[in-house]
Amino acid sequence: MIVSKNKLFFFILLFILLSTPVFAQELSVEKSVKEDSIKVGGQATVVLKFTNPFDVDIPITIVDKNIFANNGIDVQCMEQTTPKKSEILFEYTPITAYSEGKYTLEKAQITYLSPLTGKEESIESNTYILDVGKGNTTIPEQGITTIYNCNGTNMQSTSYSSSSSSQEQASNSQPDTQDKLKNINQQDNQNMQGLKNEMLEEQKKQQEQMQQLEKTIESNQEMYDEHKKLEDNGYKLAEKDISPESKETGDFEYKYQKENGDTASIKGQVNNGSVEDISSFSSDDERELMKALENNTDFKKAIEGLKKEGFSVENKSIAPTTANMTNYNYQMSNPETNETAEIFGNMTMEGNVTSVEVEKHNNKKFPWFFAYLAALIALGYYLWAKYIKKPETLTIVEPQKKEKPINYKKESKKMLDAAEKLYLKGMKKQAYEKASEAVRFFFKHKFETDKKELTATETITLLKKEKKDTKNIKLFFNTTNLVNFAKYKPNDRDFNKLLKIGNGIVVG
Repeated sequence: MIVSKNKLFFFILLFILLSTPVFAQELSVEKSVKEDSIKVGGQATVVLKFTNPFDVDIPITIVDKNIFANNGIDVQCMEQTTPKKSEILFEYTPITAYSEGKYTLEKAQITYLSPLTGKEESIESNTYILDVGKGNTTIPEQGITTIYNCNGTNMQSTSYSSSSSSQEQASNSQPDTQDKLKNINQQDNQNMQGLKNEMLEEQKKQQEQMQQLEKTIESNQEMYDEHKKLEDNGYKLAEKDISPESKETGDFEYKYQKENGDTASIKGQVNNGSVEDISSFSSDDERELMKALENNTDFKKAIEGLKKEGFSVENKSIAPTTANMTNYNYQMSNPETNETAEIFGNMTMEGNVTSVEVEKHNNKKFPWFFAYLAALIALGYYLWAKYIKKPETLTIVEPQKKEKPINYKKESKKMLDAAEKLYLKGMKKQAYEKASEAVRFFFKHKFETDKKELTATETITLLKKEKKDTKNIKLFFNTTNLVNFAKYKPNDRDFNKLLKIGNGIVVG
């Protein structure tokens, strides 16, 4: 059989493609400036070019700073959406160039939820060298605009400054402009001073509330008994964490530590001056509960079954959820198959196991042999279809079935339940994100939007258009957004508020 050059080339190309591993897809971003050349007095338009290789729209969060010669834009947080399988250009408001020189624009930081892994991913753009040439300007105003546009919170402010040379030039050519700038700066200073005074007043008020709550907590007999019990067991008070809502209401956690590193805590609430829901938990309690758990018949059956399959325990934890309940989580792995597994559930503080659940995660490497086999079958079919004449066939088009409407209330409730389950398993960041997804999913279908997914900002905007109260939903999204900040620690109090607001929206 003689094979033509074209066919030979086709087979070689196909072999190369099949032999090349598939690289992981990810979003990409590139920073540039729209203008070819910029002079003093001209404008620079910073552009972010996003490439979305995925087959779905990707909501993203942008953190970016483009400041040169004391002028520019500081994006602390901004939400956007990149359309599926496309490239888009995002342009900032043009920035005026006030001084000659070379400037480096910082990398843009982008975060998004990968549709492949379901995990949050972070990428960076390139830095950009901006070269500003000589020119003329009679505009003395310079300003840095700060933008925060995430989770329904939209804030933008501009602080102005001016150089001495610019002011001198303005006084000769444009006295009105200098007077205007002086008034702007004076007003800005007044606003800043007013803001500082408000913050100081708020701090003073909060300090007074904390002192009053501290006095109420430490005069409570039950609290004293728990504190004394820990001290008698060798624990020393290390930190007080009091979160007041008023002088008579708030949450608290007193943290303790031993010299050997063991820790303990006492948690509770103050409602209208009454100390409630006091519970303590220590490393000693954790060890006792683990001992009881590992003697439980159902748990032993679950862990022994996984060990027979080659799994071993990597990490284990037990944490209280209420005054009388805890959740446990045992994380296991199988190095031979690259699989992971979890055993999790609930048990009482007395050691009674109320639930045992097992989840296995298949992280096995992709079976390339089967991929090659499938490609060869596809190739065989292609050649058969192309070179062997087929008899004419009658094609019957089946009537298109109408899709069943989604019960979005039920699905949203499932998502909130899944968020609670994640929280109990110790996956607190993912739990916050799942709760946010549930509420955004609910409103996407309630308002029947064409968008693949609503952002928090878009959700609040839609509610405002419908003239709905947005106080609770703003609180909800502001709380879910806190989990993205390193200093914030997810806690039971905030998460329970999220569930309460979320269920109130979804269930009604």
